[in-house]
Amino acid sequence: SSLTGTMSLAIAINSSGVPSIVVGDSNSIDMFTATSSAGTSWNSSETVASGSNPMDSRLAFDSNGKAHVVASIMGALWYYTNVSGSWSGNETIANLLENVNSYMPSLCIDAANKKHVIYMKGTALLYRSRAPSDASWPSATTLDANFGNNMGGTTLTVDSTSKLHFAYANQTTTYYNTYTSTGTLGTRATIDTITNTTMNFPYPSIAVDTNGNPHIVLRDVTGENA
Repeated sequence: SSLTGTMSLAIAINSSGVPSIVVGDSNSIDMFTATSSAGTSWNSSETVASGSNPMDSRLAFDSNGKAHVVASIMGALWYYTNVSGSWSGNETIANLLENVNSYMPSLCIDAANKKHVIYMKGTALLYRSRAPSDASWPSATTLDANFGNNMGGTTLTVDSTSKLHFAYANQTTTYYNTYTSTGTLGTRATIDTITNTTMNFPYPSIAVDTNGNPHIVLRDVTGENA
């Protein structure tokens, strides 16, 4: 596809094993879906939103194979879905308030099709969730009120018990924590601290295995390690 100033990329696989990719550029957010699980050929793009210019986009599928997209656009956090059969318009998750941007979201969906989003706002890490029966996004919960400077990235996943596992980073330090379905926040753990602070952004990524154990990979510019 011809893109203009690509800003964000995300990939997810639906319950049938078929991958989709969300691409955000200065003109729109588009989704491309493979014709099969092999991923060797792709259908024409679907326009998720026009005129978007997203800084970050994230994609996840529910158990019915419907797509859900979260994007950070001009300091606000927006949500889109094709649950109805066509893509919804912009729905606000978090506004740009007092000139404090909402950015670097991560998205996952649990077995009950409840959507979970974490994102950075200033130096805080915030969390919102939305059940299928919710008419809108409830207010945010603060997971970390002040973890230092920002832009180091977030990553989020959910295990079979509906416990959230997440990692997030400032410029030098990556943290890990958990949040249960009953609203219990775990104890923050430091995963890695990098001494080279020149343009270092860890951008962690997380997954959990069948036993609920977390696995995290991150970027370390000290010798360009991972």
